Amino acid sequence: MYHCTWVFLVAALCLTTGCSGRSPDAQPDSNLEFHAFTFEESRFKILMPGHVQRVRQDLPAGKVSWHYAVITDTAIFAVDCRELQDRVTASAEATNYYVTSWRDALLDQMNGRLSRESKVMLPGGHAGIDVTAQTEGGEDLIRLRIFVIGGRSYFLSLKGEKTLVGSEAGDHFLNSFEVLP
Repeated sequence: MYHCTWVFLVAALCLTTGCSGRSPDAQPDSNLEFHAFTFEESRFKILMPGHVQRVRQDLPAGKVSWHYAVITDTAIFAVDCRELQDRVTASAEATNYYVTSWRDALLDQMNGRLSRESKVMLPGGHAGIDVTAQTEGGEDLIRLRIFVIGGRSYFLSLKGEKTLVGSEAGDHFLNSFEVLP
């Protein structure tokens, strides 16, 4: 399934951060400084707070997947972009099925319980979903945005302390995403 590489990336991040994005003695990120990043290989730009870790993975049928992440003391900011096989984008029904499957797999991997889901629209009329979830125990918050655009999927995720993920900084990250022409 297409979510496998994302699951592996999240698992690797969890091993280094205890799945919360923070070290045990971390203090809150009070003044995150966001920087603009343009990723030509994945055809998008976004604002992220810090040095971006970038991983490329070759997929079957000559497709490619890219993973981008920033880990702060209190959160993980991540974007996953992958080239899709034609059957995923063949119809709105097929796309919706895969988006829903990816959402469920990501929430399962992050131990998240769905709190809210809504439709979201990017400039250019690209529709996606916006998801908010609580982690098991309610300590952390997860926000996801998932889009399928022009033969690619984009997963934006933010996981960490509620005070950061549910704040202006969380909105700033998610709302800054733009697909390049």
